[in-house]
Amino acid sequence: MTVEQFWHQEPKLLNLYQKAYMNDVSFKAHIYGQNNYIAYSIALSNAFASKKDKELDYPKWESPFDKIQKQKAKITNENLSQKYLEEKISQKQWLKKMLNKKD
Repeated sequence: MTVEQFWHQEPKLLNLYQKAYMNDVSFKAHIYGQNNYIAYSIALSNAFASKKDKELDYPKWESPFDKIQKQKAKITNENLSQKYLEEKISQKQWLKKMLNKKD
C-alpha cells in the first residue's frame, strides 16, 4: 500500500491489505511448519532406525507453480474446443431455464 493510498483513499483498503498480508503470513507459516515436520520426522526416524530398516529419503518437493504449468500443458486445441462446446451448451440450457421460469 502506497502512502498516497493510505492517506487519500478508502480506509477499508487498509483492512483489506492487512487481511491479505495476514493470510499470506499464515500460509507461509503453514508451509514452513509442514516442511520442518517432514524434515525432523525423517531425520529422527533415520537416526533411531535399526540397521535392518531401510533409510528414508526426503520427498521431492513440487512447486505449486509446477502443478499449474502441468494443468496448462494438458489443455490442447481439442480440449479447448470441447470445453468451449460444453460451456456453450450449459449457457444455452441456463438461458432456456431462465426464459421458461415464470415469475
